[in-house]
Amino acid sequence: MSVIRKLRVQFVAVFMALMVVFSGAICTFIFFREKSELEYQCMMFLLDIHNFGNKEYPSADPSADPSAEPLAAYPPFFVLEIDNVTSTARVVEGRFFLGDRGVTTEELIGRLVGHMEESGVLREYQVRYFYGIREARGHRVSFIDVSYIDASLRGLLGKMALIVLPGLVILFFAACVLARWFSRPAKQAIEVQTRFISKVSHELKTPVSIIRANVDLDRKSVV
Repeated sequence: MSVIRKLRVQFVAVFMALMVVFSGAICTFIFFREKSELEYQCMMFLLDIHNFGNKEYPSADPSADPSAEPLAAYPPFFVLEIDNVTSTARVVEGRFFLGDRGVTTEELIGRLVGHMEESGVLREYQVRYFYGIREARGHRVSFIDVSYIDASLRGLLGKMALIVLPGLVILFFAACVLARWFSRPAKQAIEVQTRFISKVSHELKTPVSIIRANVDLDRKSVV
């Protein structure tokens, strides 16, 4: 591999490495920012649901109350009322959508026993929960589906891949063109140097041959 080709390869490699690091940093920032916003939005939904209590949920008709969120805007949710005396639980708000996933209320409550935090996520069920004390004898626990967050993030990753990967391919070809353009002065300088050395060596060939012949003659005359 010639010196010029090595320079071009090094230029393209460094350029592409910088572009990959830069695009990776941008994508990471966008991903975690979007994730944070979705999780915050989900938590606000959950707090709204939990704080309604026995009140009516927002109407699906925005004209009924312009300040209220439409019910359709909420992800799937349900609220369990747990009776500590009878150790029973019943759905008092929303729909127990975990039944579609083969989960019973007993299994869900049993899973919650090891989670004493006020709020958290049960990843195996893809739900976020929020504890609240409704009355002394029991608890009110609200749940909201968080599977839409993972789906949204997967969609975001797919969109970023569709943008970044073709962009990197375009940048690769642009880097090759730039490498040729930037290496042109060096290539010309090397060509001039090569021609100079070739010319000088040709010009010196005859004198050197004469000097060598004379030296050989002197050696023979001495002998």
